Amino acid sequence: MILFSDANGTIQANFGTPVYQGSANSNAIYLIAPYAPAASVMVGFQLPDGTAVAPVAMTPLNAVPGVQNAGGTTFAGWSYVLPATVTAKYGTVTAQFFFYAPTGQSANPTSIIATSATSFQIGRGAAAVLPDTPDADVYESILSNLAQLQTDLNGGYYGARAIFPWSNGATYGANEITFYPSIGTYGAFVQSVVAGNTNNAPYVGGAINSAYWKEVVNFNTIAEEYFQQVQAAVAQAESAASEAESSAQAAAGSATQSAGSAAEAAQSAQAAQTSAEAAQVWEERAANFSENAENSKNTASEYVSEAHNAADAAYTAMQSAQSSATEAQGYAEYTKQLVDGLGGVYIPQGSLVFASLPAQPAAQYQGYVWNITDAFTTDSRFLEGAGKSVPAGANVACVLVDGAYKYDVLSGIVDLSNYYTKTEVNNKVSAETSAREQSDENLQKAVNAKYTKPSTGIPESDLSATVQGSLEKADIAYQKPSGGIPKTDLASAVQASLGKADSAYQKPSTGIPKGDLASAVQTSLNKADTALQSIPIATASAVGGVKPTTKTSEMTQSVGVDSNGALWTKEASEGTTVVANPTATGTQDLTSLQVGGTVYNIPQGGAVEYATDEEIDALFEAAEPQDELIGTWVWNSFINSTTNTFNFSFTSNNTQYTGIKVYPEGRGVHVEYLKSNGESDYASTGGPSVYEEYKTIQITDVSSLTNREAFETWLKANATKQ
Repeated sequence: MILFSDANGTIQANFGTPVYQGSANSNAIYLIAPYAPAASVMVGFQLPDGTAVAPVAMTPLNAVPGVQNAGGTTFAGWSYVLPATVTAKYGTVTAQFFFYAPTGQSANPTSIIATSATSFQIGRGAAAVLPDTPDADVYESILSNLAQLQTDLNGGYYGARAIFPWSNGATYGANEITFYPSIGTYGAFVQSVVAGNTNNAPYVGGAINSAYWKEVVNFNTIAEEYFQQVQAAVAQAESAASEAESSAQAAAGSATQSAGSAAEAAQSAQAAQTSAEAAQVWEERAANFSENAENSKNTASEYVSEAHNAADAAYTAMQSAQSSATEAQGYAEYTKQLVDGLGGVYIPQGSLVFASLPAQPAAQYQGYVWNITDAFTTDSRFLEGAGKSVPAGANVACVLVDGAYKYDVLSGIVDLSNYYTKTEVNNKVSAETSAREQSDENLQKAVNAKYTKPSTGIPESDLSATVQGSLEKADIAYQKPSGGIPKTDLASAVQASLGKADSAYQKPSTGIPKGDLASAVQTSLNKADTALQSIPIATASAVGGVKPTTKTSEMTQSVGVDSNGALWTKEASEGTTVVANPTATGTQDLTSLQVGGTVYNIPQGGAVEYATDEEIDALFEAAEPQDELIGTWVWNSFINSTTNTFNFSFTSNNTQYTGIKVYPEGRGVHVEYLKSNGESDYASTGGPSVYEEYKTIQITDVSSLTNREAFETWLKANATKQ
């Protein structure tokens, strides 16, 4: 990803690239800012889980050619490859950059400019899969190798690594780094490109021995570039001073010219006055002279004002030149102090913890460099001042500054092989610039093609053909009158229907009177008015109905009907006799009936009426006992589950059903009401009871039940009949 910062530390742009969880040393951050390429830049992170990663040094990439800010300052670049510790967790990572004493920003070598925070996303990856646990033999082999490595370290076997100068008697492995002091004035760090590298000098004839070595950092090049920058600053200051002097001289010349112009103006004014007094004929010419004199006077005043402004500008330029010269001299003196303070080339002293650093920097340690393996905070012994946090792995040198020995924190060594080159960065910047230009061009085309609505509204001709067609249909469409659609606007069939409706019978609000009914209906109603309204109980003197009752010992009747509708008679042994026409003799019609001591008269000549088949069926149906399952049932609040399907007819929620399917579901019960068309409604899907709208069922027919006993047991246990 590429980030751009201004001189105040504000991140102006962030061109991100995808970064995914678990990546290591493959994604780089490039920072472009208007600071000197030699400025030390560090970057710190806050991970998605809130963990803070201490600032680490970024690798300088020198100036970016062709890229300048509005003031003409050249931009430089720095890079940093993201390690696994930064990409271990997915989410938002926040980054902040720190510029240490950037050239042109502060003469104080301990000043720090911190940028605004910026962020990027770590995409989620798969969880790391750990290898299988090794067996005991593997652990024993690991411990043995660690012991051998410790022995080799204690014996100086790896003494030729980066903390000691190169030795022709040492053997270097591939990618090992060492310091070679015998090149130039300040030496260089080099990296072996082959394994088993023995007795091969890193430089031959002043050039890198590329068959065996690769140059990592050449301190001679760094020192030369820094001195060139200092010289350029001094030259710039001298140039500014020269320009200031020229401006002052120009200001003095302008002042002299202004004075001369003022004198000429006075002379012209005097000449004009003399000409006016001399003769009337010269009056017009004198007036012209007077006007010219006034203009000359104004011009002279302008020259004086410009001279003052030029003098002020010259003074300001002179002060700026003096300040630039002083600042350049300060950088030169500071650089000389650092170089002199080293007393020569760095002398690596190995690695140690901060607490083991010599208590006080002294002459015997001048030029010594230690690699501090733990993070620490600077104190009064440091050139940077007290209270600065430094991450683990930093290098600390002992230097002499202003007659006092101090510790100075140096940046560590970074392998640049995995970093983008300057050309690659330029290509990426160029590609991004082209993409933005194309986007701007496309946007401009879109703006140019944008339709401008006329002030009087969009005319119909500017609309699409489809919209115009719809508008034409709307123009010829029927417009409903404000008072409603008149009958004459309706279709003839609709008008005919409305005519029939107008002549149709209108039911009175109090109901249809008898006189409006058909004659047959009126006749039926008349019969209903005179029909038998109720059947009286039969007595000895009147015909009527028989009320069933249970026979008891107190009853004296010889004939009766019990509560089940069965006819019973009194046995002869009970002392009751039945005699027909007890007072008559011979053959004759039955006119009376004697039961025991009671004589019942039987009326003669009465009409005989017979019941219809429907009336007889109704009597039998009323006499038959009803199935106890038929009727209204309401499900209980909790239903015991079973697994079965019951086929019978019932209604619920105004719907006719042909059966119930039930089985356990989850912690509750599944109840499904089945329909004749194969569809069904869910009355419960795992709840303790059925839904409220299906809670009442009306059973109408159970003749199709093939498992009646199971259904009857389950129904009575889970529902209540109303």
